[in-house]
Amino acid sequence: VKMTALNLFLNGVFKGEVLCADALSPDSFTVSYKLSLLPFGVFRITEKERSLLFKMHRNAFMGKPGKPDNPQLSFF
Repeated sequence: VKMTALNLFLNGVFKGEVLCADALSPDSFTVSYKLSLLPFGVFRITEKERSLLFKMHRNAFMGKPGKPDNPQLSFF
């Protein structure tokens, strides 16, 4: 997951997130990496509450739309 985040960052993807989790379990979360232009860098997310992709993954199991709990966290 770390190498995927670094590869995306080095190839010009400065806005996104890479998540390490079990696709079949809604509460599975290991680690996430956020790619950002401002502040510049790749940041490790260890708390699942701060991960946008984890919220989207969990909401998919609950039958909610693909939007996160807080719409201000959206990257798009």
